[in-house]
Amino acid sequence: TERLSKYIENPEVSVVVREIHSPQVSVSGNVRMPGYFELKTPDVTVLDMIAKAQGLNEFADKGNIKIVRRGQNGAIEFKYNDAVNGRNGANFIVQPGDVIVVN
Repeated sequence: TERLSKYIENPEVSVVVREIHSPQVSVSGNVRMPGYFELKTPDVTVLDMIAKAQGLNEFADKGNIKIVRRGQNGAIEFKYNDAVNGRNGANFIVQPGDVIVVN
């Protein structure tokens, strides 16, 4: 309104939010569609993020998946087979800014 008041007397301004960008997680390496993916809902797991990247490709080493997390010393090892088999705690929740690396 300040800038418009130079040209228009008593201007009225409205703002419409067209899109909200949620925090993101990066999935890279041997997945079918690597990239940045938004966390649109709470409690998104590592397997959810791999699924968003359209799954592992034929070169993926299921035993060599790591999550790089800010503030964490070293990468977190992800046990893919344990997660797929529903072993307790293996398929943990990702955090904004996580980088999932599939070797």
